[in-house]
Amino acid sequence: MRIGGLNSRWVEFKYERLPVFCYLCGRLDHNEKECIEWLRSAGSINAEDKQYGPWLRAIPDLL
Repeated sequence: MRIGGLNSRWVEFKYERLPVFCYLCGRLDHNEKECIEWLRSAGSINAEDKQYGPWLRAIPDLL
C-alpha cells in the first residue's frame, strides 16, 4: 500500500468469510488450483513457498 509519497508499506489485515482466496499470490478472485503461478510451476510449489496461509483467517466474532 502506498501512503502519501512513493514509499510502500505492508498493512496487516484479516478477512472474515472470505469466499475465494489464493494462498500463493494473495489475490481474491481465484483459488490455488486456478492460480497462474501454480500453473506456470507445473504443480511444483511447496507449502513453504506460499506467501499466505491459514494464519491469515480471522476468528469470527460471536455475538
